[in-house]
Amino acid sequence: MKQSARLHLLLVLSAVTGVGIACIALAFTWFARREADFKLKEESARASAYLSSLIGERSRSLSNEAMLLADLPTVRALIQGAGHDAATVQDFARENVQKMGCDGMILTDADGNPLGSWTRFGPVKENQSFAGIQMAVRGQSWNGITSTGTALHLAAAAPIRVGEYVLGSVLLYSNLDSKVAQGAESTLD
Repeated sequence: MKQSARLHLLLVLSAVTGVGIACIALAFTWFARREADFKLKEESARASAYLSSLIGERSRSLSNEAMLLADLPTVRALIQGAGHDAATVQDFARENVQKMGCDGMILTDADGNPLGSWTRFGPVKENQSFAGIQMAVRGQSWNGITSTGTALHLAAAAPIRVGEYVLGSVLLYSNLDSKVAQGAESTLD
């Protein structure tokens, strides 16, 4: 009988130990998940803050560059020129896209019709329409995120004026693409 009681006691102790180990394992699992969730939220918040900062900084930069270009006498002369020499306007756009490091530029007349444009890949093949152009030809600067149907862009537009008379607009844009994602990834690592 003593052995039976002893065996019974060993079985009870084994069961209690097993339950204790299972409880500890569950607690570790719960804490590990909790920590992983916390880290994920923390990393998501960092990525969100970085992207917000990047977009805000690039938006301000594009706006300043667009307003600076719109105020240049050479741009006014280019837009006012008789017949709007498309090749000259396109050359101006190409040179400035390369200098400023943006992905594209569109120069328009007072009605918002493109006079010349350029992207970092070459001339614009289709007539891209951006929301900001219409605001700029009405005399208001604009910046925001816009789409051309196949891509998202951070864009800024400014009116080209002589006094209060709007001659046209200049629009600069940067693509929101894998280049931005790679920059975010390298910064967050």
